[in-house]
Formats: sequence, C-alpha cells, structure tokens
Amino acid sequence: MFDLKRQFLELLERDVEFRYAVAGYLGILEILKRLDAMEAEIKMLWQEVKALRENQEGPWQKAEKANEGKRGGKTE
Repeated sequence: MFDLKRQFLELLERDVEFRYAVAGYLGILEILKRLDAMEAEIKMLWQEVKALRENQEGPWQKAEKANEGKRGGKTE
C-alpha cells in the first residue's frame, strides 16, 4: 500500500494532466473557478468604492471652501 501511495504522489508531482484530473475529481477545479469569479467581483467592488470616493471629494472641497470663507480664510 505504501508503494501505491508513493507512486500516486510521484504522479501528482510529475504529471500535470493527472494532477488536474485528480483535482477535478476532488472538486478543486470548481472551487478555483469560484475563487476566480469572487476575485473579479471584489475588483469590481473596489473600483466602485474608488469611484464613490472620487465623487465625494468635490462636495467636501466645496464645503471646506465655504467654511473658510465664513471664517475669513483663517484656520482654527
């Protein structure tokens, strides 16, 4: 039995096609596909966060300028 395990591990190490076949059998490929999809969604979310942040900079800058005008340009 030990020889079979050793051969199996050697095949996993040397034979890419065999490795993918085993991964598919174990369902790992499906997990990897889902992780790739989640990564793409996370990137899109960060792009949306960046866009929201950029859209908020304008109103905050206007508010700061308005407050400076009320204080006579002095900062506290």
